[in-house]
Amino acid sequence: MEKFRFRASWRPRPAEKMAVSPIICQDTSLPAMQRKRRPFFRTRLSLLVSTLGLALMPAPLLRAAPVISEFLASNPGTDTDAFGESSDWIEIHNPDATAVNLGGWSLTDNPDQPKKWVFPDISLTPQQFLVVRASGKNLADPSAELHTGFRLKASGGSLALYPPQGGPAASAWENYPKQFAGYSYGKPAGGNGPAVWFSTPTPGEDNASAGLTDYVRDTHFSLPRGFLDAPATVTVTVDTPGAEIRHTLDGSEPGPASPLLTAPLPLSTTTVLRVRGFKAGLVPSNTDTRTWIFPSSWISQPDNPPGFPVTWGNPLRNGQLNSSLGVMADYGMDAGVTNDPGIRSALTETLPVVCLTGQVDDLFGMDGINGNGRRGDTEKPVAVEYFNPADPADRFSTRATLQAHGGGVREFAKKAYRLDFSGTEADGALHHPLFPGGSHEVFDQLVLRSGGHDSFTVSPAAGLSSLDPYDLAGHGTYIRDQFLRRTENEMGLLSPRGRYVHLCLNGLYWGLYDLHERPNARYAAGYEGGAEEDWDVVHHAQSGTGQQVVDGDDAAWNDLQALASSLSTPADIAALKALIGPDNLIDHLLVRIWAGDFDWLGPAYMPGVDGVNPTGNIAFYQNKNWYALHRTRGA
Repeated sequence: MEKFRFRASWRPRPAEKMAVSPIICQDTSLPAMQRKRRPFFRTRLSLLVSTLGLALMPAPLLRAAPVISEFLASNPGTDTDAFGESSDWIEIHNPDATAVNLGGWSLTDNPDQPKKWVFPDISLTPQQFLVVRASGKNLADPSAELHTGFRLKASGGSLALYPPQGGPAASAWENYPKQFAGYSYGKPAGGNGPAVWFSTPTPGEDNASAGLTDYVRDTHFSLPRGFLDAPATVTVTVDTPGAEIRHTLDGSEPGPASPLLTAPLPLSTTTVLRVRGFKAGLVPSNTDTRTWIFPSSWISQPDNPPGFPVTWGNPLRNGQLNSSLGVMADYGMDAGVTNDPGIRSALTETLPVVCLTGQVDDLFGMDGINGNGRRGDTEKPVAVEYFNPADPADRFSTRATLQAHGGGVREFAKKAYRLDFSGTEADGALHHPLFPGGSHEVFDQLVLRSGGHDSFTVSPAAGLSSLDPYDLAGHGTYIRDQFLRRTENEMGLLSPRGRYVHLCLNGLYWGLYDLHERPNARYAAGYEGGAEEDWDVVHHAQSGTGQQVVDGDDAAWNDLQALASSLSTPADIAALKALIGPDNLIDHLLVRIWAGDFDWLGPAYMPGVDGVNPTGNIAFYQNKNWYALHRTRGA
């Protein structure tokens, strides 16, 4: 046992005992005394009532705790996960000379929820790295790729690693700065010095010895986005002195080899301008996107616009190639529609516009959103612009991930889409008052419905009638779904609010869409109260049987099914009534029966979403109403 002297900084009273106890040091950079093979420990003084003298106990040689050594919060698609998606990632490093078991350790993006995602029983050997995907999928099978239940925020946020026993974080990135596409963040090799951005991420390997400590600031446009009736010019500037501006006009992200923008850009046709600032020794700025629409360009939109593919992959029907759906691209506008003066004015005067911009292959390629909508939940990064010609203040721009939405509608040429803001906005949500009459103005997800079976894609005029028993003559109104959701809202029930918009993809007119809320935990908590983690949200399956867990779990729904299948005693009936909240279910059924909706009678069907609120009742909401209000079929 090694001895050394200790001198207190005050005079102890006669009835006191001084004791020195060790505190584990999480710092991996131990001072020189450890390198001389002397034990190192930090001390804490505690006063104990005793008549004994001073006692000292040596601490054992400390182990270095695992650390978050690097993370990527804006994946441009250069690194894909086991699902083929460009999810973000977090790298864990074991810097110690002995193995560590991560079972019970946890990762979080919220210091108030240290156990947000818990590691399974998995060990790291000395100096080993482990990459965890921050996809939001919440997967913790130790034999497979690990995925957190949250996403990283590119606009800046927090990230921490906590030990199983609780207490302070073993490794924390508090209030990390904004992140940039393709650049990871961490400390240089050795863990010394300030945090930096790495232009070449190294997941699963040692970090580079140096990185970038600052970035190019934002760019600014002289002309707001929106409709233009006459030629104009736009000037772009950047806040960082000496930075140059690179730009693209085809939807792709500008790179260091993209054309320089050194003069005002003339605008005479629909233009999607993407710009980015570059300067040696600095991280490039994020990409800013602005769209200007000339209505004449939309009206005369050609069948084969330059720069876009002539086919959209292989549309499938029930897993089989279906020639009746075709694979040829269809971009042209119908002259019979655009030549109608009333419709022409409606393009620019009556509805808001949503513009989505991304890589052409991400939107239309074989593995893109439109080229292969059935390929799981493939997500692609997009720029999102929204403006309302009737209200100049009703506008926003942001970034999101885009994926196909729904079940069978994924097989149609005109697909439904889902926007996810959880990895882009500062708090994982878009803040904007989108829906008139709605009090909720915070959205982590939004849905763009194409009309589904109530759209032109299944009408006889499109040559696609009788694809299945549900595609009925008379569909193509685009109003059934939103009409019944509004009906529920007028009855005092909660149903997703929506509004009609024009959709624009990379400058091309893409049609009339229903932009609406997606029922999930944030949606339920925002309207009904409680915390998001208090809610279990379950939708009907996107295809096949069963159900889709959106948030939480489906234990309450399974309990409901088990109770409803027996009801053999008064106690069963009482338990069922306590679980469902009969008034909500009765009102919900009244709407569905009155509307003659026949898409909800099968054994695999769930009415939209069930949310277990803080009182424990399951609430039923409208989620899809394409097969209602028909003259020949009904419930």
